[in-house]
Amino acid sequence: MWIGTEDSRAQSGGVTGYAFRMGPDPIGQSMGNSLSAWSSQESSALYNPALAVTIRDGVHIHPSSSLMSFDRTQHSLQIRFPLPPSAALSLSILHFGIAEIDGRTPSGYPTGSIRTSDFQLSGAFGISISDPLKIGIGIKWNRSNYHPDIPAASSVGLDFGVLYRIAESFSLALVLQDLFASYSWNSGQLYGTEQGQSNSQAFARRIKLASHFYVLDQLDFTSEVELRNQQFERRSFILFSEFGTPSIQQRSMTELNQALLFRQGIAWEIHPILTFRTGIETTDLQFKPEMFWSTGFSLYPPMASITPGIHYAYRNEPGQGSAAHAVSFTFSF
Repeated sequence: MWIGTEDSRAQSGGVTGYAFRMGPDPIGQSMGNSLSAWSSQESSALYNPALAVTIRDGVHIHPSSSLMSFDRTQHSLQIRFPLPPSAALSLSILHFGIAEIDGRTPSGYPTGSIRTSDFQLSGAFGISISDPLKIGIGIKWNRSNYHPDIPAASSVGLDFGVLYRIAESFSLALVLQDLFASYSWNSGQLYGTEQGQSNSQAFARRIKLASHFYVLDQLDFTSEVELRNQQFERRSFILFSEFGTPSIQQRSMTELNQALLFRQGIAWEIHPILTFRTGIETTDLQFKPEMFWSTGFSLYPPMASITPGIHYAYRNEPGQGSAAHAVSFTFSF
């Protein structure tokens, strides 16, 4: 005889790879991270690998740093250069970290502060097939370390992107991101062999449809819709008794969760040396969506030998009292 009870538990605490989707620099962050179809020299190829080929000439360098609430920091370095006659390569390094996390044992005793680290090294190759059509492929190596007693996880993911200019002032883009990327974790060293568990968490597979159009060479409007497919593991714990001996059996199954998100941005070139930017992002439109906004500006001091840029963004995040400030510099040689 057996008596069963079931306790279903799904993965909680966000989705895998979230740190890599916060936006690599203040240009994109201030416009709601909606730059997948904007063929500007300053649009990051991390949004769409086809954007790598939008560089006109010379070398474009873009270091960036962000300071956020809750002891979070983000730093990135992007370098882009052309490969004549019709291709270009973009390389980037991104690091996201959280400091001063209060560590506790399973019984609640303090163990000191914990730091987390997310690191990404990526490359994107773009080529212009024709004047209106550009395509690109990107490869990303991701590594995350969340606890000193849990081995760091790493993975490789692929991005594919297409950018097509329908008219002189209007473009569309289709992007597939984080394909094949997945983390595997083992908490046996932290909780012991009896309580420790091994599991695999796939990155969300992302499909983005984006647009960009401009008016009077001064106003740029960007928007995009993203369908995000996230796999997670649902575990069931069944308590049963057979011949008077209680036992617990664990079962697991993989489920798919879909989210629909929207982003929009505006850039206004007030003067050749000053551009104002603003944007919005939403959480899942299918489940109590929240909207949060961002704003910022870019300054372009006139210099002869190089083309510098100074960029700032303020980004409001979901939840109370959560915000981010980002500053970056661009140099075109």
